[in-house]
Amino acid sequence: MHVHTKRNFLVLGFLNFFITNIILQILLLISSISIATFISQLTNITIGYFLYGKFVFLVQNKNFKNFLKYFLIALLTWQLNYFSINFLYNQLSFNKNIAAILMIPILTLISFLAQKYYVFAKK
Repeated sequence: MHVHTKRNFLVLGFLNFFITNIILQILLLISSISIATFISQLTNITIGYFLYGKFVFLVQNKNFKNFLKYFLIALLTWQLNYFSINFLYNQLSFNKNIAAILMIPILTLISFLAQKYYVFAKK
């Protein structure tokens, strides 16, 4: 893997994370876990598909098939995020916001691998 791919993913991922996580953290204070994770995931999808496709995986011709794959991965990571935060909060008595922060590295790794090998895979 090219060094620029990892670096760009981390830099743009941090930007996407920063925006998405601010939204998530605020919404966790005023709404349910499901609504907060859903809205933050929609933000993540919107920003992520464009940034990662164009500047990380260098896909020139993004198409509906790629978007659908990206959307499905985003849906799965949203579900994983929701269930994990919910589990940590309800079963292990973690603070919701701390639980959300703990999930970041796991979701980042899953997202990167899924995008590299499934969504934007070079044929």
